[in-house]
Amino acid sequence: MRVMFSVLLLALVAIASPAFAEIGPNCGLPFCDIAKALTQFQTLNAQDQYESLKRATVSANKATAPDVLKNINEFAAGAKTLLAQAKAERLLTDAVNQINTICITRLARYSELNAAVLIDLFKQINLEANRFEVLLAWSTRIKEVEDRAALLELSSFFSQAAAQCAAMEDEEYVVTLAKLSEQGAAKKLGKLQPMFEGVYNAEVACEGKAVCPEASIDHLVVMDTLFADNLEITLVASKVQTYVYRFSNVTVLNGGKTIEGLSVTAVGAIAKLHLDYDSANTTLIGYVDTVDFKLAINSVQDPNASLIALFDRQYNNPIPAPILPALFEGTFKGLFAGKAAALKVSFFEEDPVTKHDEAVGATLTLSEISRYKLRFHNGRFFPKTGVLLLVATSPGGGMLKVGLSIRPVQGGGYELKGFCYSSENAQVNPISLTLDAAQGVQP
Repeated sequence: MRVMFSVLLLALVAIASPAFAEIGPNCGLPFCDIAKALTQFQTLNAQDQYESLKRATVSANKATAPDVLKNINEFAAGAKTLLAQAKAERLLTDAVNQINTICITRLARYSELNAAVLIDLFKQINLEANRFEVLLAWSTRIKEVEDRAALLELSSFFSQAAAQCAAMEDEEYVVTLAKLSEQGAAKKLGKLQPMFEGVYNAEVACEGKAVCPEASIDHLVVMDTLFADNLEITLVASKVQTYVYRFSNVTVLNGGKTIEGLSVTAVGAIAKLHLDYDSANTTLIGYVDTVDFKLAINSVQDPNASLIALFDRQYNNPIPAPILPALFEGTFKGLFAGKAAALKVSFFEEDPVTKHDEAVGATLTLSEISRYKLRFHNGRFFPKTGVLLLVATSPGGGMLKVGLSIRPVQGGGYELKGFCYSSENAQVNPISLTLDAAQGVQP
């Protein structure tokens, strides 16, 4: 008798909740047959319809899988149409709208990292608080992402999201979160994947004045000094071996496609830099705008002075095992700009004041120049990739940056190959160093 009563009770629950009769392991979704679920939903009275929508709301709030959220949202969209046709009371339409809002918001949080997909969902979110929720969720994931393509997608999403929030007249803190998150993704991209860095061959032309001494500019240099948060860009006239413009606090915008910065020239005039990056052709094209004239810039990266090319070579031909810091207990010897040189690298504990991720220093000694030592005060080491970056201040006051790949050689030992480039005069010097197996062995 008790068993029969239990069976009867389950049957009554199923009748009272026909919209959820399809839940189960048959398809792994809340509604295996949405059309059938909607037909059943249509037969319910208003109270049961409301209870059915409440259960869908609970399911949506718990779901993180995109296919589940899409399934619930599709049911809600169908239910909304039926309720509109029946001229249902507002309680029901509000309930179905709430399901849609939850599903779209959670889809924007948990869908694949694809800027086009995310921004399409983001634009469907009607509530400012939900837009902030999505932005906050993705901003916390920046620290987890290390892939170049993924960081570009994140940066692109945040850039478009900032524009959408501004268009919706969201509170300033929401727009600020989107902009700061875009910068966070761009900075991490620059740290792990120095896409823009290196020396560019440039052509410039003045607009707005007949005599154009700035036309002597023939190089553009992009450098992360590993100290400030942003990039530094100089426009160099190699004939006079110095830069004409220096932008020391440049930011990356527009999903990693635009570079902008402000500078004050030697005569006190303000200049604005705007460059658009084409990754396919490795070009930076744009302008420097001043009060008096505009300088058009067309530049293409020198393949022999490209940090991202150095990184790509290592990624495309991975080292067999991570490089451990113990390797640098030895001294690397070889050539710097064709001259005999020795490089000693040291690692230090994190500086609690500057909070640097890496504390790397190095000294380069040139044998032909008595007592000459070039000291590198900042550095960054990528043990899994086998890349070492070093930064020093040049005697002329500009910055020097070294990019080196580290690879084991057949028979033992290691070789470092790369280049050094200058923000002051755009000079590029090749570097080739080795560490004999007898000097230091990778543990």
